[in-house]
Amino acid sequence: MIKEEDVRFKHLEKKIGLFAAIAIVGALAVVLFIGADKDLLTPKYKLKFTTEKGTGFAKGMPVKLSGFRIGRIKSINLNEQAMVDIEIEVNKKYQKWIKSDSSARLVKEGLVGDSIIEVTAGSAKAMVLKNGDTINFEKSKGLEEVANDIAEEVKPVLIEVKEIISYINDPNGDIKQSLGNIKLLTQQLQGTREKVDDLLVSSRDNVSTLTKSGVDVLNNTNAKVSALSYPGKGGQVSGQSGEKPSPITAKGRCKHGSSGKDHTAVAENIGKSHAEGSEADEQG
Repeated sequence: MIKEEDVRFKHLEKKIGLFAAIAIVGALAVVLFIGADKDLLTPKYKLKFTTEKGTGFAKGMPVKLSGFRIGRIKSINLNEQAMVDIEIEVNKKYQKWIKSDSSARLVKEGLVGDSIIEVTAGSAKAMVLKNGDTINFEKSKGLEEVANDIAEEVKPVLIEVKEIISYINDPNGDIKQSLGNIKLLTQQLQGTREKVDDLLVSSRDNVSTLTKSGVDVLNNTNAKVSALSYPGKGGQVSGQSGEKPSPITAKGRCKHGSSGKDHTAVAENIGKSHAEGSEADEQG
């Protein structure tokens, strides 16, 4: 058996009492912390407003003034007129800013944030709202209404774009006809270019042929002029030293260095003499 004089159990009741007291204090501290976080211990007063729909509202939703949380939604009820009565609980220390010209509205914090009740501050001359008073509620546009407004604004632009596309795709329209004319002009220019190329090739061949014929004519003229200028014995044509006349090359000069232009001038003089003789015969 354990004796009562055992030192391990000495002052046991005091230890148990101290442990219980510490546990109770800790529990109270937790309750106070939670109460302070939930504004359970802060003096409050109530305000109310009525809206057509309860969509977007929820019990416990925060109420904010200039970005600071000042309260929460206390209750949401449907009244006899099928309207929604919403009661909010506001910390009393913020009462001095909420006045008769203040208003509440449902908004979102950011683009995809949570919904909150936003309260605006009243003017300096307005009366402060008291417990149980009604605050003005401003209906804000929801996402669906905003989308409808955007659709209504964009609709005329889309109609104009559709008309422009239809005008461009019209086969009898100016744009289609202009594009067709440009295509036809391009094809005609391509054909004209081919014809010009053929004409240039033909002209080059004709120039070569004319050049060759001109050289042959000059050679023949040179031979005839030489025969007239230096007649040989026995009807043979020769030069002063008995040499044969020099033919004219393609460059227009004979082998002895005389220019084809000189021979051409002589030939022209001979031609003029024959022409004048013919005219005299005709006049006679």
